[in-house]
Amino acid sequence: MKLQYFELDKPYVENQQRIEELMDSATLTYEEARVEDYRQNWKDLRRAFVYESKCMTSMVERLFNPVMTKDCWKIIVECVDTISNPAIMNLLGAYTVQVLFDFSSYETLSPLDQKKMLLEALLKGVKRVFQELSIPCSLIEDVVNEIEKNDYEK
Repeated sequence: MKLQYFELDKPYVENQQRIEELMDSATLTYEEARVEDYRQNWKDLRRAFVYESKCMTSMVERLFNPVMTKDCWKIIVECVDTISNPAIMNLLGAYTVQVLFDFSSYETLSPLDQKKMLLEALLKGVKRVFQELSIPCSLIEDVVNEIEKNDYEK
């Protein structure tokens, strides 16, 4: 497989209180209430974050020379407040890893500083996967250096 895609994600965090309220008010099962909570309160936030971060992940993809791997075509870096799963997971060739990310400070930053924070999170997650797959970290570090040299543009 050819590794050439990268993504930053904001995975769903359950809100027990809202789920219980949905279970009571709409007589839903736990799983139905969980799905409804995601749809009402998280889906748009998640989609917005993926789109916001796409400027940086696309730039990395353009500058990154694809690498042949045994079973990886994409790396998904989940940005989380608390790491709930420290393992690196392979989901059908998409390697997923969690990194700590402070969303409250991210939202207060200037656009340039947001780009820097996104790139830092991506780099941290990608390096963990590269170490797992024995891919030289210099491949992604060179891309990051090029982005920094171009002032996070192009």
